[in-house]
Amino acid sequence: MGGGILYAPGKIAALLPNAWLYMAVWIFGGINALLGATVFAELGAMIPLSGGPYPFARRALGDYAGFFVGYTQWALDCASDAALLLLVGEYAYVLVSSLAGHAVSSRLRDADRDDGFELAQRSRGRPHSGDHDRCRKRLRSAP
Repeated sequence: MGGGILYAPGKIAALLPNAWLYMAVWIFGGINALLGATVFAELGAMIPLSGGPYPFARRALGDYAGFFVGYTQWALDCASDAALLLLVGEYAYVLVSSLAGHAVSSRLRDADRDDGFELAQRSRGRPHSGDHDRCRKRLRSAP
């Protein structure tokens, strides 16, 4: 299971104007998950091989598409693991009080914004405003 179920509901509830709309979004998400699970259950019964969506895509679309789907699934798994670790880092202060005030995502967001600004300046032919290690130094030296 993903960590989004722990993080997203509060953010979504803040964006929606009333509770009925919030419940409708939950019902829509549940139906969507049920339909997706039904599809994978049926495919798994028809093609009983391990590998997630890879054997289904390989059988339906050929070797190249199967490889592409399998590689994409691997990349998505790696990205979701990284996102889950960021989420754990974001809320670790609840269990380990010495981590309070050391939010991971705000530092990464600030570093990403600064790098994007420097990249935009260089792409316009302007000299960049500092070296790339500035963000790394700021992340290491932050309290």
